[in-house]
Amino acid sequence: MEMKRFCLLFLFFLSFAAIAQTPMKIYGNLGLENVNISVLNTQYGTSTDARGNYSLLLFAKDKPIDLLYSSIGYCDTVVSLIPRQLQQDSLNVSFRMREKEYDLPEAGVVANRDFYRTERGRRIADISFDGEKILVLEHEKRHSLLCVLDKEGEILGETRFDTIFEEIHTDCFGDFILIAESTCLQIAFDGENKAFAVSVFPRKTYREKLQNLLFEFNGAYVFRSTTREKNDYFVHPDHNQSQTYFYVYENDTIHEKHLLGRFIDEENMMVCQEYYNEIIAAYYEIVEPLVNVIEAGMWDGNLIKLAESPGLVKLISWYCNIQATEYHTTALKFDDFLQFIDLEKYRIIEIGEKFELKSKRDLKIMSNEKYFENQFLQDELQGKTYGFFQKDGISFVALYNPETGSLGGIQKASNSIYPEVFKINGGYAYSVYFDGERQFGIINRVKLN
Repeated sequence: MEMKRFCLLFLFFLSFAAIAQTPMKIYGNLGLENVNISVLNTQYGTSTDARGNYSLLLFAKDKPIDLLYSSIGYCDTVVSLIPRQLQQDSLNVSFRMREKEYDLPEAGVVANRDFYRTERGRRIADISFDGEKILVLEHEKRHSLLCVLDKEGEILGETRFDTIFEEIHTDCFGDFILIAESTCLQIAFDGENKAFAVSVFPRKTYREKLQNLLFEFNGAYVFRSTTREKNDYFVHPDHNQSQTYFYVYENDTIHEKHLLGRFIDEENMMVCQEYYNEIIAAYYEIVEPLVNVIEAGMWDGNLIKLAESPGLVKLISWYCNIQATEYHTTALKFDDFLQFIDLEKYRIIEIGEKFELKSKRDLKIMSNEKYFENQFLQDELQGKTYGFFQKDGISFVALYNPETGSLGGIQKASNSIYPEVFKINGGYAYSVYFDGERQFGIINRVKLN
């Protein structure tokens, strides 16, 4: 009897284990023969048949998986699957590959020796720099690990934290702040390159204050403020977005703000105004002989309340759901001047060392404008500024000349596709990846010209 019970229990656990390890089937049609499909950064994969069909079994179902689709003459594509999707028995992933355009340097995946690898079971969340030292923020289950590397990738010191930190922020004073979901931890380093706590404060404080403080320049602090002011009731808040730059002198006890420049999302404001005009015109046609709340002074400016009038619901709903585009500007600091660049119109405003307006001119991108990612990266050690481009998942940079306001000399800056983190320091471009098959984080490094 006992033996029979043991056998039944054994068979139960055996069947449970078999169910737990049941693979998931990814299948689909790409409309193209010989497309290679593989788990990113591994050799495991398959390819499409003559009709463009494929299928692939995935066994790891509790962690995100990235699938790489590649074919000669077509853009590499990465499809990311989250654990919730991986719990299904099968999943159809079908799309059409996009043909390559060859106006940037060839963006092939190039193998090279990794600059740094974490231990198994760790992922790299962020990297930062302290002179020639590299700070690497790693995740391991419910912990964070901050490693300090030398310029050759050797570990100089490490500190473990019981909190999961998302990123490393360096403020204008050169202080390092670890950002968690709800709190921030300012840290410093001892003689053994181990981090110790300086102060703890809520993330809300970081958002409201530190995030807006850009840098120190000529005896003053420069701030950026993003606002969605509602100058009138008819303007949708997101469509009146503006970014304002101002400065406050370090020795000013009353913290008086001085304006440097303001960038307004004029296009969406115009769209907003046009829709408002249509709504008001339609309202005046519909309300008679109903009570005209606008003329009677009974309207508080709430457009939704106008929808009580028949026929206006659809028009007002359309208006309220207009999607505002994110408005891009960037601030660049140089030795004797500042530049604020409107990345919607590619316009440069240059400010002198006495905070006077020096010039306004156009940003010149020598070629490949459609691949420019509206992002600039400054290498403080080298004193160089780069514009960031991306094509087929590969990162490219172009050297920025602040005197002429031009970007040129594009070069490849990552050796694998889709880096999770990309930064520049000391004449090198650093790209962060995660090897999902072998479960460790990777830093690649490329020397820039």
